[in-house]
Amino acid sequence: MGALLLFTGCAKYESGDFTGGDTSTSSAAVDCSQGGCVALRPSCPAESERGCQAAVFVQGGTLSLGAVGIEEPVQPQISVSNFWIDAQEVTVARFRRFVQAGSPVPANPVAYPANRTVPPGAVREAVSDDGNAICNWSASPGSREEHPINCVDWYTALAFCAWDGGRLPTETEWEWAARGRTGTNLTTGRAYPWGDFAPTCGTSHYNQCQGEEGAETKKVASFPNVLGISDQAGNVAEWVADVSANYGDPNCWGDQVRQDPLCTQGGTNFVTRGGSFQSDANNGLHSAQRESSNALERRDSLGFRCARSP
Repeated sequence: MGALLLFTGCAKYESGDFTGGDTSTSSAAVDCSQGGCVALRPSCPAESERGCQAAVFVQGGTLSLGAVGIEEPVQPQISVSNFWIDAQEVTVARFRRFVQAGSPVPANPVAYPANRTVPPGAVREAVSDDGNAICNWSASPGSREEHPINCVDWYTALAFCAWDGGRLPTETEWEWAARGRTGTNLTTGRAYPWGDFAPTCGTSHYNQCQGEEGAETKKVASFPNVLGISDQAGNVAEWVADVSANYGDPNCWGDQVRQDPLCTQGGTNFVTRGGSFQSDANNGLHSAQRESSNALERRDSLGFRCARSP
């Protein structure tokens, strides 16, 4: 029998592109309904499951990355190509299917726009809840299956997304999805995904709000989505693909590539976006706010979502 084919966008990946796991659970089904093709996720057997709403197609465009007083120097005229992004943060239930498949590691660097690649690393199991509501993972299904997976490192998040038919988003894609797209009463460059008014416990989950199910987090998509995407402010911060570098660093930003940038130089700290249940209500949740963590760090306030290319 030939190798199972997994379609990501309109490119083919054979089952041999992963090591250390059972890739037979990967899906060969493809959705070509929105201007390109995108793999249907093996982590999501049904879109009716919380956390499995269809990935959102995002039309590319141009934005100013950063914000005065938040992240500077602001980088104007940064362009991003079309992409898909998960409507919701990756849940414990979705991550469990990755573990059940053997937690496969990509055998090759993960492909990104503009012919860039990101090398994978070793996968480590998520840290289990220690009885103090810190981590949402448990060895067997529990009460937090609909909460975001947290306490996973950057390499594990990247491997999950590759197995699921995608990749971690770049921080340009992440910020474009949060504040670059426009809609009714939503302007380019707004402070938060929903506009310029400050967060409340009715719009996002931050340090003044209560968790549920005995956790610090809330179930994903507990708040109204913004242009189809939930929880880009609060709940858990999210790993993105970029190495952490100041916007003035000429190796990654400055006068360098303005189309689909991806910072791959500078160390082992990677950017995190979106704030979390530990963040304050204002700057901590601003869509331009950037933080970073070491790639091997497994924080209770940090999870991820995946993106896909056409």
